[in-house]
Amino acid sequence: MPEEYVPTLLPSCVGSLMHGTIHLGWALDSENRWMIIEGLAYMAFSYISCHPERMVPATPGLAKDTSVLDSFLRIADAWEDDRKLLKGWLDATLTDQKYSASSSFHPELAVTGTQFNVAKVLAEGHPLIYETPVTLP
Repeated sequence: MPEEYVPTLLPSCVGSLMHGTIHLGWALDSENRWMIIEGLAYMAFSYISCHPERMVPATPGLAKDTSVLDSFLRIADAWEDDRKLLKGWLDATLTDQKYSASSSFHPELAVTGTQFNVAKVLAEGHPLIYETPVTLP
């Protein structure tokens, strides 16, 4: 059963701050059918795509990314280098009315705080988060 649904749900693994994915992992480990169903349902309910179709390989020679940690550090360095610009982008994204609960953008997450903000950032997207390490496909 999970093999049928997980490929479709995996791009949303960050939905609910990975809680649905973690729940599914525990369920698979324990081989508990009802817990597997709960984990899949949680992932479906909290579906927020990380938009894998937007990903691009790191620019050869320019990007030093060879691991996920390198990617994280690259983004952190970019934040330090141009904090004002990126903070402006983040603030604009988090306050954009197209991502308000009243606009029907994930109204179920409106009371969650951080999860709602993660959903907004993922929906808007930023080039910094889509460049993959050179060692990843």
